Amino acid sequence: MRLSRARFWKGEMDEDKKAAYSTLREVLLATTMAMAPVAPFLSEAIYGRLRGGGDGDLPSSVHLCAFPESDTSAIDRKLESSMDIARSVVVLGRAARNVSNIKIRQPLARLLVAGVAEADRAGVTALGELILAELNVKEMEWAAAEELTRLTASPIFPALGPKHGKNVNQVAEAIRSMPADDVARLSAGENVSVSVGDDAAVVEPGDVEIGTKGREGFAVQSDGGLSAALDTTLTDELVDEGFAREMINKIQFMRKEAGFDVTDRINVTYEAGDRLKVAMERFVSRVAAETLAVSITEGAEAGELEREWDVNGEWARIAVERVERGSSG
Repeated sequence: MRLSRARFWKGEMDEDKKAAYSTLREVLLATTMAMAPVAPFLSEAIYGRLRGGGDGDLPSSVHLCAFPESDTSAIDRKLESSMDIARSVVVLGRAARNVSNIKIRQPLARLLVAGVAEADRAGVTALGELILAELNVKEMEWAAAEELTRLTASPIFPALGPKHGKNVNQVAEAIRSMPADDVARLSAGENVSVSVGDDAAVVEPGDVEIGTKGREGFAVQSDGGLSAALDTTLTDELVDEGFAREMINKIQFMRKEAGFDVTDRINVTYEAGDRLKVAMERFVSRVAAETLAVSITEGAEAGELEREWDVNGEWARIAVERVERGSSG
């Protein structure tokens, strides 16, 4: 339902919109038939709405319908596998946002994904728009694991101290600046020699703690062999789009608070600082489309409901009023 909202609410009744409604109706009908034995009254009420004035192919009551049976021929194992990978990528991407403290409403430029087998990439790519929409990212690219993370070695002083005595700090510094190849050897269980002044010291795997560090400028999260990295560089346009998405969220909240129907057309008036005004001017058409606003103007006029907001650190006052009652039929 959530992912199909744009298909349900777009203006023209084209084939895509018809397909979305048809699929939703089929799913809801099957659900009411399956739940009828345990929720007889609710299922009957929903079924009656779905059946409408009568459908020659549908019995008059949900309790006269045959219990739905699964159609194993409709199962697409390849699609299910691709969706499992896509969902894992989304989970890792959201975790990366949390770690970097970047809100989901702030668009980002790139998502890099590593650890997906070549044979699975086409199926996941087909679901790319869904992944990008869920993570609010512009582009998805494939990457090698070593492009996203690198192994790091940290000294364990209780292990190093007895071996290296007064040179322990120099050995520790050599470990911290150790080349990636040497860290990989330690991770594989091999000893590594490091320079300490004019001498050499042997570092054993038990002398260090092996960890990982994400690529500079990216928030990286991994699970098993799968990794997802979000480019955290924010351009002015991305920041402006983030402001616009926050304004959409605030206006939608106010629509609900004011008791407007989801199809009602509204006027929006706002006051804000220069930074937020620039963002609104750049994305005003998108804000209007997603909030069903007939007009969005900058000024101090009042509406049926007005509130002050903190929008990503910027002050704003928003007023909304209903100008046209929509039809939900």
